[in-house]
Amino acid sequence: MLSGLSRPPVVRTAGPHGVPGALELRFDSIARLAARLFDAPLGLVTLVESDRVRVLGSAGLAARELPREIGLCVTAVSKDGPHVIEDAGHDLRSARHSLVAGPENVRFYAGVVLRAADGTRLGTLCVMDRIARRADPETLVLLEELAALAVDRLELRAATVKSAAAHLRPAPEALDEDALTGLPGRRAFERDLEVIWNTTAPREALGAVAVTYVEGLKAVNGRRGRELGDQLLRAVAGSLLASLPEGIRLYRIGGCEFGMLLDPLAAREADAVKIRVDRAMQTVRFVGFHEAFACVGIGELAEADAPQSAYRLADWRAYGERMQRR
Repeated sequence: MLSGLSRPPVVRTAGPHGVPGALELRFDSIARLAARLFDAPLGLVTLVESDRVRVLGSAGLAARELPREIGLCVTAVSKDGPHVIEDAGHDLRSARHSLVAGPENVRFYAGVVLRAADGTRLGTLCVMDRIARRADPETLVLLEELAALAVDRLELRAATVKSAAAHLRPAPEALDEDALTGLPGRRAFERDLEVIWNTTAPREALGAVAVTYVEGLKAVNGRRGRELGDQLLRAVAGSLLASLPEGIRLYRIGGCEFGMLLDPLAAREADAVKIRVDRAMQTVRFVGFHEAFACVGIGELAEADAPQSAYRLADWRAYGERMQRR
């Protein structure tokens, strides 16, 4: 049933016709999470293009563009698994790289490819250190999971660009993208819910609405500052995108509240959806937000007499779970 609300397209090429430079893409939070995983000073999300390496997100590096040089990201993007260099100063492929031979004095490098759904190699998520060291295999697995979050965000941004360029919506404000997370916002949620409700399919074939509250945001804002609170919400959005299966459309509908529209197949697996959300929050806690957990409520459209009734039912069930946990 969500097929009419098409899944955002992936950027198809990693070159001049890929993600436009005019649209500021901010992947700094993912780069910071990657650096934190490795306890490293440098983290990057990159697009490897034909003539340069564009830095979409950075932790510890000011440059937003790098030369296309063999050894680090240009080599990592061609690998099927993690590309690890324990001491770049003694590695023939990377010793002359400007990040190694220059002022940054990079020695350790670990990077994984950002691969689109059709197999296109877009760029890398990588971490770097100024001392030689080894990479823990379990941490490399987590780096690959974070890379999936970066690809999901690229999908969302590419969808926004495509819609704006094609004039599919009449005004910029009608794009209704949540500025913080890059997800569709409340108006998009309400519009898409209305579209589903007004189809000619039987009520039992319409799917369901889910509401997820992120608990712990107030504690993070109060103790650690609003900037980290924003990072928490971005981490939740990215982790949910990476964890939820096909057939679920994710929205940020306000504050600490995320909404989902489930197609009939996903609606029949409500318990599995809750497990996926819980796993997503485990990832968020692992990267440093120990206060965070989620409460989920699901309302089937077959139970409702109007689209907003299904939303209110899901919201009421999520609120009930919140009260039980307190």
